[in-house]
Order: sequence, then structure tokens, then C-alpha cells
Amino acid sequence: YFIERRSIEMADLAISPSRYLLQWMHERGFKLPSRTLVRPNLLETPLSTRAAETPEEVVFFGRLEYRKGIVQFCSAIDRLVARGEVPKQVVFLGKLGFVGEEHAAIYLARRSRGWPMPVEILSRLGQPEALDVLKARRCVAVIPSTVENSPYTVYECLMAGVPVIARDVGGIAELYAPEHHKTHLFNDNPNSLADKLADALSGRLPKARLSFSPEENYRQWTEELPALVEKIKTEHTRKLASESQPLVSICLTHYR
Repeated sequence: YFIERRSIEMADLAISPSRYLLQWMHERGFKLPSRTLVRPNLLETPLSTRAAETPEEVVFFGRLEYRKGIVQFCSAIDRLVARGEVPKQVVFLGKLGFVGEEHAAIYLARRSRGWPMPVEILSRLGQPEALDVLKARRCVAVIPSTVENSPYTVYECLMAGVPVIARDVGGIAELYAPEHHKTHLFNDNPNSLADKLADALSGRLPKARLSFSPEENYRQWTEELPALVEKIKTEHTRKLASESQPLVSICLTHYR
């Protein structure tokens, strides 16, 4: 943590995928560089133009553990079942973890015991295969993480045209266009998630779009950023030319 923090503080330029992360560091006393940029991460997934379909399945997308919101998700499904708004199937798409000290598979078997719909766990797929599953099914992906920065799971779904709703934590809201914050983001109350799932399953969930242009983001990374790096290099060269430098510098990074 010490080395990572000092690397950021001593950098000429800090690039963050979200405004949230820069604010998080500021609140914890980081001395950020005078130059900071917010640039969403780059994705090779092409932007989909497929038409919206009413989902039939609900898919938990993420590692199957407490931190990724599996408890809230199961509670929301309980509420849907109680209302009689039952999806065709519930799918858990992610690597198995633990909920407290209980293995996720045991936890899910216990929580889903009274659900009337089939439950499927897909825990051995890599990222491309998992995304293919989402694209091939009429489903809504759910990312109910309790802690996040700018998750690729949300980003990938939006790029691939997969209906996706997410918990409003960290920098997730920054990925969605502002008009979709109310329709696609939920809070930590299971009823909030259940309401969003009901909207999706009834066809009331509009198709969400990214808050930025992937093409413009790519241009900024590949054209604007190299130009800025050259500018910084020039500034350093001028500064070094005006200072007397020792023949040899020995630089050690160490704790305290």
C-alpha cells in the first residue's frame, strides 16, 4: 500500500477510470499530482446495436461471495417469489466463493430451497465465455456488489447490449448515461432490487447506454494521451537542463 500510494503521489500524471476513485484517494489524504485525468478503461468488445428484448431469466453476474452482493440478490428473489413475479430461471454466473464462513454453493442451496423456478450455477467459465452466455440468453444481468470502483462486468454488458442493472456504489453510476440512473441503479434495500427486476421482466426496463462514446475514449487514449506524455517529457528536459545533476543517483524505495 505504501509503495502504491507513493507511486501515485510522485507521478507526473494520474489517470483514473472514475471520478469516484480520485475522490476516494483525496478523502484519505493522498497528495495527488497536479495533473489528473478521468478516462474510462478500454474494452475490445464491440458496441452492440442489437434490439432490446424482454428478459425471461435473471442472472447474478460476479463472484459468488458476500462482497459481490449475493445476500441482497437472494433476498430480492425471495420478494419476487412472494409477489408471484417469478422469472423463468435464476442463474448464478461467477466463481464460487464464501458467504461468511459458508461455501457459496451450500448457501445458495439453502436460500433457493423454496424458489419455484430452476436455479443454475455456472462457476467454471472465463470472462469471454461468461459474456457469451449473457448474450445468448434473454436475461437481465444483476451486479449488486457492496463495493466497486468501475467494474468491467457492468461495462461489458453495456457494450454488448445485455440488459444490466447494478447497485449504486463507487463509480458504477459514471458508466451509465444520466437518464438511466433512475431506471438501472438500485440501493442496498432488497426491495429496490426487486422493483428493478420486476421492471425488467415485464418489459418496462429501457435499453441503457454508456455515458461516453467508446470511439472518443479510444481516441483520447491513443492520440491525446501520447501527446500529453511528450509535453511532460519536454517539461522535464527543460527542468533538468536548468539544474545541476549529480553523476550518479542511487534511489531506494523502502518502507518508512
